Amino acid sequence: MIKFKDLKPDQVITVAFHTLFWLAISYFYFSASYSRLTFDDQNSIFQDHKYYDLQFLIPLLVGNLFKALLFYSNANFLIVSFLKKKRYLDYVAYLIAFVVMCYGLEVGADYFLVEMIPQTEPADTHPPDHFMRLVAMQPPIYLVVLVVSFGARFTQDWVKYEKEKRLLIEEKLQTELKFLKSQINPHFLFNTLNNLYASALSDGSERTAKGIAKLSNLLRYMLYESNVSVIALEKELNYIENYIELQKQRFSGKSKIPQINVEVDIDHPDEYVIAPMLLISFVENAFKHGISKNKTPTIDIRLKAEQQWLKFEISNTINPYGGEQPIKEASGLGLQNTQRRLELLYPDQHVLDIVPGEEVFQVILSLYLTQPVVHE
Repeated sequence: MIKFKDLKPDQVITVAFHTLFWLAISYFYFSASYSRLTFDDQNSIFQDHKYYDLQFLIPLLVGNLFKALLFYSNANFLIVSFLKKKRYLDYVAYLIAFVVMCYGLEVGADYFLVEMIPQTEPADTHPPDHFMRLVAMQPPIYLVVLVVSFGARFTQDWVKYEKEKRLLIEEKLQTELKFLKSQINPHFLFNTLNNLYASALSDGSERTAKGIAKLSNLLRYMLYESNVSVIALEKELNYIENYIELQKQRFSGKSKIPQINVEVDIDHPDEYVIAPMLLISFVENAFKHGISKNKTPTIDIRLKAEQQWLKFEISNTINPYGGEQPIKEASGLGLQNTQRRLELLYPDQHVLDIVPGEEVFQVILSLYLTQPVVHE
């Protein structure tokens, strides 16, 4: 059970606002049930007698249960499941059904309570028609409940967006600080690789030179080109291609050479943008856990762009001597960071499935290729 002291500040504020809202409606009920007696005898000394009409007040307070059902169903279910997904007809149909259901239940409860609660004043008074007053009073209150439920839902979404925005800014600052601290060594390595490349060419070692050139291109992309919010998909694919070529050269001349199949069905990759270094984690994971010394490993990579959706599929055979490491790695730091980046940069614009099978480890990512949400 969640205790009040365990709530976060924003949750406390939310609870307080919701409590004030329902207290405000209840106070309105108290005011509406404040009545004056009218007796048959016009000379009665009780003509100015005032009272709270319990036969009117109690059904109103009980009716809050049905209004709360409509309020939270609309805010937490209908808007999220239908309206935010642009299923407008479904939303309207379900909303009408919920309103009719809650209103019908409240009218039935009102009629039952009016009949059950005795009058609180003498019989010679002229009390109002309680049941008809209750029925006529509900539509405007239901409208207020619906309007406030919309406001509550979108306010909550805005607060969540601002919170994630601040979190992303903090993470970005921390990443930049770490990058600056480690920048000296990569720069030194980058310059050294260029010198080794020139030296390998002069010595006639073409294979070594090509490997150094591939590694140099990878470092150039990581150091200079990926330090932006979005980058052309073409450059991201070139980075992955260089990485795969470097991995192929690593196994050159060995008995168990990986079978690496890459299929790219994208007509104009330069016309799309993507967050940099987003797909490489899945490729690295495939090489890290799919290479076996005792059997020929297979890695299949497929990329296809259709109607601005990128479908990225990668699968690798599992190293039989690696135990459950690939499965554990699916929730490891590398893939966790990638999943978190997808949640922050592509909210509601991606679908990620990680399928750790017994023999094949597979990742399927569908990504909407427009400029992602960038939190400056």
